[in-house]
Order: sequence, then structure tokens, then C-alpha cells
Amino acid sequence: MNEATSRKHWTELADEEIDLSDIPEITEESAQHGTMREALIRKNTLLIDLDVYDWFRRQGPDYERLINQLLRDYMESREHPG
Repeated sequence: MNEATSRKHWTELADEEIDLSDIPEITEESAQHGTMREALIRKNTLLIDLDVYDWFRRQGPDYERLINQLLRDYMESREHPG
């Protein structure tokens, strides 16, 4: 399974399907030693042709995730051609 396939697979899992048994419990003490990280998602404004935007919206409520996944797939194909 490649990274793009793996990423798609994880996005399709329901919360209850994810095995969290190997993740240690977060306690008050461990939380005090945690570090803040920059968000991996950033809200942006992107100019998209209206017909393209409307088509994606008609694909369902997760159309933004679909746009992101298509852009990621394109990005990865350009980084690793072939």
C-alpha cells in the first residue's frame, strides 16, 4: 500500500474502526509536558471557477476533503513522476 492509498484508507475509516489500544492514556501530568504544534490545516481563500466549485459541492458534504485529496494526489504525482 502506497502513502496516497494509505491516506485515503484512513480518511474513510469511522472513529470506532480505529484501534487506539496502543496509545498511552493522557494524564494530567503527561499533558503538562506536551508541546503545542502548528495546525496541519490552514484556512485559505482560493479562486476557483464557479462551475468547478458547483460541481464539487454537488459531490457531497465532504467536497472540501475531496478537493484537498485531488490536489494532494496531483502534488504527489508531480513530486514522484513515473
